[in-house]
Amino acid sequence: MMQISRAPHSAYSRRDVLRGGSALLASWLDAPGAAARIRAAVTKIGPVRSIDEFVRARQQASLSHRVTVVDVGADWCEFCETLDRTIFPDPTVSRLMNSLALIKVDVTAMDDANRELLGYLSVDGPPTVFVMDIESGREMPATRSVGAFEAADLARRLQPFSSVSAP
Repeated sequence: MMQISRAPHSAYSRRDVLRGGSALLASWLDAPGAAARIRAAVTKIGPVRSIDEFVRARQQASLSHRVTVVDVGADWCEFCETLDRTIFPDPTVSRLMNSLALIKVDVTAMDDANRELLGYLSVDGPPTVFVMDIESGREMPATRSVGAFEAADLARRLQPFSSVSAP
């Protein structure tokens, strides 16, 4: 079953942020766990395991986003674990992802539905990450990563599509 998650509300209300201005926001961003709060704000959709689920994920993402990051992974993929533990949680990547949706494609089973989805996405297998225009379904040029890469590489590819400035 495909799950859609959103960040839980923080302890600070919008009114607190408006009253306290940038000092409160700065303290919130500098506080322990800030990267986790920023990361949690990403609209994460998945796991997606078939073309039908992917189409529904794009429709869901289109409600609040123009572009999405597509992350094709599998439980047996070592670098896919690195993506989830190190690359996506990186503070710069997290900040940039805040304005983007993330569709998590899971091809662990590598069954017929997974293989059809890989063909639909023109992906050979995991790990593959790219940015897609949600409305057209087109992959954005020069955004695809196949295999291992560093957080800085992903941040550079995400920057043109994020509403957040990189540090």
